[in-house]
Amino acid sequence: ASRRSDVTMFQPTRPPVRPIQNFIGTNLEPAWSPDGKSLAYISWRSNNPIFGDPRILAIRSLDTGETRELRPNLVYFDQVSWAPDGHALFSAGTDLKGRNWIFRIDARTGDAAPIVPLPQGFERAVPQWSPDGTRMYYRAPLKEGDIDGDVAFIERTLASGHEREVARGDLGSINLSPDGRWIAAQRGAPSTQSEGIVIIGIERGETKQILSASRAQR
Repeated sequence: ASRRSDVTMFQPTRPPVRPIQNFIGTNLEPAWSPDGKSLAYISWRSNNPIFGDPRILAIRSLDTGETRELRPNLVYFDQVSWAPDGHALFSAGTDLKGRNWIFRIDARTGDAAPIVPLPQGFERAVPQWSPDGTRMYYRAPLKEGDIDGDVAFIERTLASGHEREVARGDLGSINLSPDGRWIAAQRGAPSTQSEGIVIIGIERGETKQILSASRAQR
């Protein structure tokens, strides 16, 4: 009975609504603004994922229903993260010269400014803004040239450029807690052919595993 009531408690209160009605099937990587009034997402409208049109950064106002389309001067970018003040976003991608960077994208103009260089071909840095806006967290390969191997989670102080390593290993995307004290991430364990979800303390780097499963169970 207890389990049944728990399931009932988490039932949706209303049917799901598709917030974006245009270009269905081409929109991805949604991100709510800190004030919850805007939805940023990436729209890729070409059928050719390699030589197609550059991606569009769209920002939809929930109050007015208006969607602004920004065209950063980039060949590719992925997974945006809002600044706490809502004035900019971080994203990793490739500029017109084929160089990989983490970029700061102006939420009003779409201008993209390079912040941190990345190894050639590595675009899954998944940069995240700290809640107070003073730091950035991102993924970087541990070994030069090994863009598919283990990574480090790096904390970068934006004002000084100082960096320190928070954690390393077979780690997936960075998911920062609202208080900025923890990172949740997927972690693989090749020796046991298993994967899990861990939380990592940002200040001391302590790791707690909260879920584990063999790769055959995924």
